[in-house]
Amino acid sequence: MFIIVQFVINKLHIIIKYYTNIKGSQSLHGKRKMKLNFKEVLWCFLFKIRPIRLLIFYNNKRYKDKLNLLNNLKLNKNSIVVDIGANNGVVSHYLFDKYSCYIHSFEPNPYCYEILKNIFKNNPKIKIYNKAISNTSKKQNLYFSKKLNHIKNMSLSEISSLEKKNQYISK
Repeated sequence: MFIIVQFVINKLHIIIKYYTNIKGSQSLHGKRKMKLNFKEVLWCFLFKIRPIRLLIFYNNKRYKDKLNLLNNLKLNKNSIVVDIGANNGVVSHYLFDKYSCYIHSFEPNPYCYEILKNIFKNNPKIKIYNKAISNTSKKQNLYFSKKLNHIKNMSLSEISSLEKKNQYISK
């Protein structure tokens, strides 16, 4: 799920993720850089090629309906968009391709953050933050799917949560 809000970034209450708890056994501390798997390296390489993004990724049934909701926004090259839960960057890149606007993408999952850094490292209009957005200002765990056996498994990365009690989240 994504939320697009047009307002100044410094008005947000941001929670820095210093650790992530995955099924109680794997945890990450601090700002440790993660090495991407071959599948994600390939994803990043292909996703940086605009014709491939336009023809393949944006027309993929997994993303197409969600992206079509963004077609009638009143954005321009000076707009500021906040993408909360940027995941693999599809929505952020689609908005940039369509409107050339400034984008601030927030993603608490450290593996997804590495993917975003790779994809957007040469784009000065897109800023990436390895942080979560919440209505409280405190350190929290980020919980992943019960079915996710490793943080580098991207198949269920979209359903992580700050809430421990969630039908999709490991206990």
